[in-house]
Amino acid sequence: MRSKRLFSVVGTGVRLCLNASVVLAVLAVAFFIYTLSTEKGDPRAGGVPDGLSVSAPVQLFGQAAARHQPDTISMPAGARVAIREQPGAHYRLSAFYFSPLGMLILLFSCAKGMAVIYGLWLLRQVFRKVSEDEPFPGQVGRRIRNIALVFIGVDVLKIVYYALFQHFCNGMFPAGRGIRVSLEIEVGSGIIMGLLLLCLAVLFRRGEEIYSEQQLTV
Repeated sequence: MRSKRLFSVVGTGVRLCLNASVVLAVLAVAFFIYTLSTEKGDPRAGGVPDGLSVSAPVQLFGQAAARHQPDTISMPAGARVAIREQPGAHYRLSAFYFSPLGMLILLFSCAKGMAVIYGLWLLRQVFRKVSEDEPFPGQVGRRIRNIALVFIGVDVLKIVYYALFQHFCNGMFPAGRGIRVSLEIEVGSGIIMGLLLLCLAVLFRRGEEIYSEQQLTV
């Protein structure tokens, strides 16, 4: 009885998280459109306007890192990329939406958000299918496998994102300035979690086969 209640509570939590993620995604898109329609001024005139920028955590190496001072670098197209110092000697890079680097950060954020929503939707479908009468329903193993692929895919996407970020970002710095920027990003946990879920999906598929054989025997 306790496990049934826990199953119900977790399923409700997953549903609420999914609904909240969808609402937040809609609000983010609405805010983005509103910002584009209301922000005034030339973003190239005095740095990157906060309302028209996206940001990513970075590490600085070279002269700027030794000074522990924020720096601002002009992009080839004339827009600006601001690197601001954060507490604990961390830095945050802000880029104009429609610069190559800004579009890259924006696309990665959108892709990651879509992956979260899709993963929660798959998990919600798993909780909807499983019941006491049918503990190993069909397609649940496939959905667990798809959740695993989402975890692995996000980490692969992070690797591609890191490589493109380094390519776009470090190309903005003149070679003589001795400045190098490295994106702060965590990779590996998604692949490990995905592999564990793939093993779980295999076990679940085997459970489906055993359950089907028992049902035929009965």
